[in-house]
Amino acid sequence: MTEEQVHAQTILIVDDTPGNVSLLKAVLTADFTIRTATCGSEALLSVQETPPDLILLDIMMPDMDGYEVCRRLKENPYTRDIPVIFLSILESTEIKVEAFKAGGVDYITKPFHVGEVRARVRAHLKIRGLQLELEEQNTLLETANAELTRLAMIVDSSTDAIFTVSADSIITSWNGGAEDIFGYSAREIIGEPILTIMPAELPHERSHIWQMILSGEHLQYFETTRIRKDRKKIYVSITTSPLLNSDGEIIGNSVISRDVTERRNMEETIKHQARYDALTNLPNRQFLLELLTMGLAHARRGQKKLAVLFLDLNGFKQVNDTLGHNCGDRLLQDVALRLKSAVRETDTVARLGGDEFTVLIPDLNRAEDVGIILGKILGVFDTPFMLNSTAVTSATSIGISIFPDDGEFCDELIKNADLAMYEAKKTGRNSYRFFNAGFSAIDVGEHMAGADKGE
Repeated sequence: MTEEQVHAQTILIVDDTPGNVSLLKAVLTADFTIRTATCGSEALLSVQETPPDLILLDIMMPDMDGYEVCRRLKENPYTRDIPVIFLSILESTEIKVEAFKAGGVDYITKPFHVGEVRARVRAHLKIRGLQLELEEQNTLLETANAELTRLAMIVDSSTDAIFTVSADSIITSWNGGAEDIFGYSAREIIGEPILTIMPAELPHERSHIWQMILSGEHLQYFETTRIRKDRKKIYVSITTSPLLNSDGEIIGNSVISRDVTERRNMEETIKHQARYDALTNLPNRQFLLELLTMGLAHARRGQKKLAVLFLDLNGFKQVNDTLGHNCGDRLLQDVALRLKSAVRETDTVARLGGDEFTVLIPDLNRAEDVGIILGKILGVFDTPFMLNSTAVTSATSIGISIFPDDGEFCDELIKNADLAMYEAKKTGRNSYRFFNAGFSAIDVGEHMAGADKGE
């Protein structure tokens, strides 16, 4: 995407606080076209008139909260695909879950980190762009394949691979499109077995396709893998049907094969970006909840325990303020790498956002078994982090909740680990606390108030 195309993208900022609007405009104006609205009704009218490419939406507004605005946008076919990033001073899990239920794609906590806002906006605009490209390519693919199935004869000039295979699995014709896709000339491949372009790990696919042909079935848009002459594996979409002689007997099958490798790779990219944090490449909150759900099901079946560790970096704001957000980002990346190296292959390290990380530790026989891994995680912070030739000492506070002792469900375990982390913060750097149901209501209230202030 060119610089002009990026700047042509429009972002609608919906916030009733002038200071927030001014800050976001200052951060984004250089790269995007900015529109603003100060309330929900004004935002809905603006979007209906000219849809933006992305919406930054405050939750608490006077006439209509951000949840309702987002729900109305998602109910309208004209606006439902516009990505919405929620903005709020609130940090509780329940608030964020409600935002995602309403249809939001992300959640940014006030006060804003400039680098985070810019990175998240760019990431979601890129994802939306890839989705639009994918939809366009899918439409083109479906239209082209539907047209090809209606053709009465094979057109050699087609850019698709069009070839025929005999009853004994020998390639008997091969068009120019097949030469381009598979790399073999007609002279090289005609007379060779169809297995020449089939991966060794699919030994029974040809016999399966042939049985379908013999039964009179048509295989349409079947996606599989094939091997080019240069031994590169590609994804193809195959449509095949019986090839008949003048007596109506099946003597082979005709094949239309289209290279869909680029689309498949794009799909994998979109899936990855939807599940992983763009900065650290760790699982994000959405993927973490999926993994935790599966882990809990496994723990129930095996009558095992599972630990949820909630980590918060001590002094991260000071690194951002003194060394800059680039160094802050580098610190988060380095912490992510060290945490991954400290845990077992079966454990999961995820980033929830900001300076918060979560570690899932499955297959525990006793709650005490988490101690060894805790020691390794705390050891991660023994060695200073080098940020722009500056040695920076960091530390963490860790809260631990255990399934099923401290909760049966995802939100409950994460919330309790978060509360335990808050208790650990009171005891100093590089400390941890296991959740205790006796944490007082005052402690919980103080923690929620601190979260609102971004502490």
